[in-house]
Amino acid sequence: KAGSNTPLWKVWRSGSQSMGTGADTKIPFNTWSLDDDSILNTSNNRVVPGVAGKYFIIAQMRMDTSTDFNMLYLDIRISGSNKSNAQVEHDQTGSVTISLIDNLSATDYIECFGMQNSGGDLNMMGGVQNTWMQGFKLV
Repeated sequence: KAGSNTPLWKVWRSGSQSMGTGADTKIPFNTWSLDDDSILNTSNNRVVPGVAGKYFIIAQMRMDTSTDFNMLYLDIRISGSNKSNAQVEHDQTGSVTISLIDNLSATDYIECFGMQNSGGDLNMMGGVQNTWMQGFKLV
């Protein structure tokens, strides 16, 4: 099938972000690469591909602690609706990763939210290798 896998993007959090225990927290992505179409809106931390189609989306979140606790949760939301989520036990500096294939309209937007239940505030690790989301349109 002829076509192009664009738009495509990789966005991440450049610095750490505090997360309260048990609080559903939006991940404020603020840095990007592979974003030729300027689809990351840094004022509301949303990715807006702007082209209708079927997309592959993957995201990861890592906490900055070596403390073990029983829930680290991440979800991908399309225009406010939770479309994919994953939950793991946090072990040392573990992470949670999720992926999704879904149909998007030209006006849909993508966000990620995370939650941890360590019993106190923790920092989400920033950096391209720690807390990120990437995706592309499938041909």
